[in-house]
Amino acid sequence: MSVTGIICEYDPLHTGHAWLMARAREAGASAVVCAMSGNFTQRGGFAAADKLARAEMAVACGADLVLELPTLWAMSTAERFARGGVEVLTRTGVVTELLFGSESGDMAALTRCADCLDSEEGRKFYGMRNDYMFHAVLQKNEEVLRNLLATLLEMDEADIVSCHIENPIELGKEIEGKDCILDVKIKLNDARIINIELQVYKQTYWTNRSLLYWARAYDILKSGEGYDMLLPTYHIGILDFTLFEDHSKFMAKYQIMDVEDGYLYSDKLCIKVLDLTQLETARSQSETDKKLLKWASIFKAETLEELEQLANGEEVFENMVVTMKQLSEDEKIRMQCEAREDYERCLITEYNAGKQDGIELERKNTEKERLNTEKERQRADAATKKAAELEDEVKKLRAMLVK
Repeated sequence: MSVTGIICEYDPLHTGHAWLMARAREAGASAVVCAMSGNFTQRGGFAAADKLARAEMAVACGADLVLELPTLWAMSTAERFARGGVEVLTRTGVVTELLFGSESGDMAALTRCADCLDSEEGRKFYGMRNDYMFHAVLQKNEEVLRNLLATLLEMDEADIVSCHIENPIELGKEIEGKDCILDVKIKLNDARIINIELQVYKQTYWTNRSLLYWARAYDILKSGEGYDMLLPTYHIGILDFTLFEDHSKFMAKYQIMDVEDGYLYSDKLCIKVLDLTQLETARSQSETDKKLLKWASIFKAETLEELEQLANGEEVFENMVVTMKQLSEDEKIRMQCEAREDYERCLITEYNAGKQDGIELERKNTEKERLNTEKERQRADAATKKAAELEDEVKKLRAMLVK
């Protein structure tokens, strides 16, 4: 039995779509199965009609079954939209061929394009600045995690006997709600608690948030436990922006201490900030830790080729590249990496829009203040003029009385 699959949006369904389903029947299809987007289209807008109405139209025009293409695929790039549709149709276990329209009609050229997109070279590279890839690599490769921790904490890697990620994620599963924060929380064998946060886009209140995250990690006492059970807690920010414009440093370490003589109040609080934007400056300074420079370069790598060059000859980084390639082969993980990029892009768009709104509001307020000032000046000028006129009248009256 021949069952034809069609990947579609039907926004709206028109005669061309009906013709394609008719062609499937003419070609010998016993049934037509459609993988159709839901209430949202690939461009991110609402569909012209809801998914149930469009599914009903499809059935009326020749479809036997209409399956919903999950939103994550339906609102993705063209190749991921298509890949998601193929996945849905394949999982039915009954679809035997695909049918689609093409402007070129050149099957050989289309096959070459598909092979390119499906190859390792054709896949988009997601580096360590993608927080999903960052979390996934550290979770999957403990050797890489230990090396990064030893570098950030300025300690010998051999002293890290064990490290355990306290907040693992289910790789490939969609991140929703409160889980959208992909910080890595780690507990070392010496009982220290480490929270590592990767932040690519500038966060206005990052300093406040880092204190809050540190406090949450520090506050672990259970009922009946004494204060001696509190553990040293570190919050480490790997930032691709400068936190303090008047205090730009490649690596900064903050603790509570006496402001006059620097006496340390407690060693249980430590916040460290690695500023990736200061990498070039740090390279020119001979005292900069070479391992830290290497890691910063790894985070700044834009391509797989650049990452492989950085990793060349160092086993831990070569293993990291292997791990990243393995993770990138998983379609669901790649989709989550793309979703995180979209999420971050939305945040920066909203931030810029809010900033622009603030600038516009400030401009309007400034203009309003200028107009109010001008009105006050005009009132003052009018009052001065009136006073002068009254004074002239008084002088005239006095002159008349004298006569």
